[in-house]
Amino acid sequence: GISDKIRGFAKNVAGFQPLGMKICKTPGLCVGEHVDDECCRDDVCGLQLEKNWGHNEVNFVDLLDHKLQIIIPEFRPNFII
Repeated sequence: GISDKIRGFAKNVAGFQPLGMKICKTPGLCVGEHVDDECCRDDVCGLQLEKNWGHNEVNFVDLLDHKLQIIIPEFRPNFII
């Protein structure tokens, strides 16, 4: 598998979205009734309205990690933002 060949990912979208202050307790939390949660506040582009879980850098990385672990359960990558 690939999990023993990749240590992690470096992510840079050149300021597309703010970094974010807090990871949501559950991926996708901000795309529902919890939009007032502290982790949902950094969304200057209004991506939550488009049902986008990655509305800031921190939550995008958390979403990426969540989806990778579903596909490759033993894979625990590191991320640099």
